[in-house]
Amino acid sequence: VGPVVGFLPKGVVDNCFASGTILTSGKGNGIGGLVGNAWDAKITNSLSTIDIWVSGDDSYVGGVLGYARNTGKVSIDACVYDGSILINSGNGVAGGAIGFFEAGDLSTSRIYFDKDVIETGVGKTSDGLSMEGSVSGVKNANIGKVVCDLNGGQWSGSECSKDGIWSIGATRIVHNGVSLDAAGNVVYEILFDAN
Repeated sequence: VGPVVGFLPKGVVDNCFASGTILTSGKGNGIGGLVGNAWDAKITNSLSTIDIWVSGDDSYVGGVLGYARNTGKVSIDACVYDGSILINSGNGVAGGAIGFFEAGDLSTSRIYFDKDVIETGVGKTSDGLSMEGSVSGVKNANIGKVVCDLNGGQWSGSECSKDGIWSIGATRIVHNGVSLDAAGNVVYEILFDAN
């Protein structure tokens, strides 16, 4: 289950914003704030503010990606999970960025999630696998240092060396040109309610 793509066997998700709610009791699901399951995929420059409640057993929940599986390579760069609720009350696991890294290759860079919502970036990793890169839990993604990193800049004191598509919003981080324009108007948005 994913608001942008439920199952992504091969492809790219780029410059997407998803908000809304996912409530599911299905068994054995991969549920992500952007993509549910990915085999050989790239997810970049995307933001999810989806609230996720899962109660089904053997389900894996991630703020960006539910399941990274199969023998392909999954790459995630410059993505943020900034939802308010990410809960898996079944016997599966949840992660602020990725629910379950089951198989294949996984590389991550500049991935942020709110550690007040969930403490773990990757819920579960299969034995013998290691992820290239890392994910970062922060108390607030809506700050200059995070925005600067997502834009590919260098943070020095209170200044960033580069502007880009990410910016500080009124209440949460903003992905300009996708979520809001310079005047604050919604440009493109996916509202998802899986009730």
